[in-house]
Amino acid sequence: MFHRLQPRLILSAGCFLALSPLSALAQWQVDGVPVFTQQTSGHSTIPDGAGGAIVTWGGYSSPSSSSLFDIYAQRINAAGVAQWTAGGVTMCAAPGHQRGVTIVADGAGGAIIAWQDYRAYPSGDLGPNVDIYAQRVNADGVPQWATDGVPVCTAANLQTTFQSVSDGAGGAIGTWHDYRNGNNADIYAQRLDAAGVPLWTPDGVALCTAVGNQIDPDLALDGAGGVLVAWHDYRSGSQNSDIYAQRVDAGGVAQWTSDGVALCTAAGRQEHARIVSDGAGGAIVSWQDTRNLLTLLSDIYAQRVNAEGAPQWVIDGIAVCSEPGDQGTYARSVSDGAGGAISIWSDTRTGTNSDLYAQRLNAGGVPQWTAGGVAVCTVAATTSRQPTIDSDGFGGALMSWADDRNGSDTDIYAQRVSAEGVPHWTVDGVAVCTNPRRQEGTLIVTDGTGGGILTWSDYRDISTNYTQIYAQRVYGGGGVAAVSPGRVEQFAMRAPHPNPAHAGTSISFDLVTTQRVSVSVYNVSGQLVRALAAKREFPAGSQNLVWDGTSDAGTPASAGVYFIRVMAGDASVARRVAILR
Repeated sequence: MFHRLQPRLILSAGCFLALSPLSALAQWQVDGVPVFTQQTSGHSTIPDGAGGAIVTWGGYSSPSSSSLFDIYAQRINAAGVAQWTAGGVTMCAAPGHQRGVTIVADGAGGAIIAWQDYRAYPSGDLGPNVDIYAQRVNADGVPQWATDGVPVCTAANLQTTFQSVSDGAGGAIGTWHDYRNGNNADIYAQRLDAAGVPLWTPDGVALCTAVGNQIDPDLALDGAGGVLVAWHDYRSGSQNSDIYAQRVDAGGVAQWTSDGVALCTAAGRQEHARIVSDGAGGAIVSWQDTRNLLTLLSDIYAQRVNAEGAPQWVIDGIAVCSEPGDQGTYARSVSDGAGGAISIWSDTRTGTNSDLYAQRLNAGGVPQWTAGGVAVCTVAATTSRQPTIDSDGFGGALMSWADDRNGSDTDIYAQRVSAEGVPHWTVDGVAVCTNPRRQEGTLIVTDGTGGGILTWSDYRDISTNYTQIYAQRVYGGGGVAAVSPGRVEQFAMRAPHPNPAHAGTSISFDLVTTQRVSVSVYNVSGQLVRALAAKREFPAGSQNLVWDGTSDAGTPASAGVYFIRVMAGDASVARRVAILR
């Protein structure tokens, strides 16, 4: 029989640290720890799978104004301690500038980092011939590929807005818009294996070369080794952009209509497509939409496309939010782990300030939360900018943004919204950094226990006015590290491996003392699938159990996302694992 997982236990999971018990006191500081204190040009962050994060950025190697931007990376553990070379490990120091950096996990504790590369202009000019390069770094901070990276695309002219995802086999798949064919941008994609070898057509597979510009692509895994890519498209004219998508399989072969399937061709402009997997081979795509030609104000719409390229919801998509004022600015989405998606956006419905709202759509396209969206931040006379989002691992989402409620210089705030659309943390967000000078460009990634690691661009050094990078952790209960520290855990749970898994996965944890431990597997609805241990006594030290992918009844668990919870005493930590069939 299935049992409902108690909400109290889900919420409390994030209040504890999934750290080694030997790591004594956290190193987090009020207003964050410095990651890089020279001049920077953008950054990107992923979870490290152990409660911390891997951060990469374009940055100057020295304070000299004549320096060129190179690519660096650093790993911050769950306690806020840098794990690699002070100032970051160099990923690329080739001639010219390198910037516009992105990062994805390699599935082995490291990462694959890619960037726009101007090595054709060693003097530091930003010319029209921009290429894409990539580098892999292992969990210890050691670059794995050729010095200064391997080429992803070195075709003529400009390649830009590169986005990528892990391919599930130690490599990555990326997409970008590309001007090799002239003045109009097209969409291309490439796959690199774990050794950095391109697997598809040299310089990338063409996904769309239709007339007009195709720009700003985004991508998601299709669950079968390939990806789905969405973009906004001007083939109908320079004043009427539409939303298109294409699926490319693991071998680099486009699967749908040549030049992509139309998801929305409504009047006005549809722009800034954001795509998340639906867990069934298809995807949910959301975008900013000005089909209301009377106001020309933006709304948010979405469409689901199945694995065969057929739109699943109403023609031209459903309205996620069409309240008065502008919606859609900086809209971002994440999978809800149950076939739907959660979106956050900036919203001017009050007419006086820019607020933040969020909405969840289920797999059928039905809004699950308050009509028009749940209020994430509505502080009066406040502008909330650049929201970002990640899954909280429990069907809800973590959100962060830059916020000027304390004056003209923006600060960093965060919120957690449950699967039911209930904000968990302080009303209008938890203050993560309120240093007197400006902070912006925040990113948030899950720490695996309901909380998140935030990174942002920071101007606090008044002597240089450099854009630096800082980081901070918020626990699942909303406590900010070094301000409201979490309690030191009596055990540490490591990430299940392999993940995703086809048949079974290994569950490892460390105990400080001999304890009675329960280990259980739940589905995304909170139902108990398998009890692997029930108050069983384990000795101190490292422990390992294996879930073979079956239920208590002995039947194979269906493909999907599951949560493995380890309880020792009154402490609880949960980790997510995906089962593929």
